[in-house]
Amino acid sequence: MNRRHFLTRTGALSFASATVSGCASFTSRVGSPSTEVSLTPVPALRLDAGVAIVAPASTAPDKVDEAARWLTSHGFMARVMPASRAPLAAPFEYLAGTDNARREDLHAAFAAPDIGAVWCLRGGFGSSQLVDKIDYALLRANPKPFVGYSDITALHAAIQRHAGFVTFHGPMLSSDLLVNKRAPTETNVFAMIQGGVTQGAWIEPPADFTLTVLVPGVATGRLVGGNLSLHCKYARHVL
Repeated sequence: MNRRHFLTRTGALSFASATVSGCASFTSRVGSPSTEVSLTPVPALRLDAGVAIVAPASTAPDKVDEAARWLTSHGFMARVMPASRAPLAAPFEYLAGTDNARREDLHAAFAAPDIGAVWCLRGGFGSSQLVDKIDYALLRANPKPFVGYSDITALHAAIQRHAGFVTFHGPMLSSDLLVNKRAPTETNVFAMIQGGVTQGAWIEPPADFTLTVLVPGVATGRLVGGNLSLHCKYARHVL
């Protein structure tokens, strides 16, 4: 991807390695040839398909039903995975269920033939605890759009590295799409996961979102969305 400037504020949605079926897979070389990563496309989400609501980290049980209604209002069949409704008791109430429960929700969502996308309810804390517990062969056999950001970065890195398909660093249901969303957010995320925006496309920021040039010039490379501290921690998974 070529860009004329490095920007401090993009205003555009940032998606990690976003590609859908019909677009070519690509190879990213970071450092030496031994760090080469090749990611394959995922099927575009169809209208009327199922969308699994998962909480691999923390949850927002008071927002689950509202998130399901929001997806239904946009033409999808929402399926709430169990851990999304079941935070642990204090002092671990920041987790959406046990590690095993959250992992099984991911496995069930990817394995279900009627589920076309797996969408995170929120971030928080806990995704890192699942990285070495996930059955990546199962995910590799059932690629589909996986959407989230913040703490979910750990899963983006691990899925891309070990399952080998693209994932989407994008807005989450309770954190962004039910409240405080800017006008382009909803439109752009659906365009992305439904195949309307392809690899290399530029997403325009809102008109009132001023861009500031830090260093003029030309850069070429792989654009990866995510939480920088988690990318540093899990560099071996994504690079």
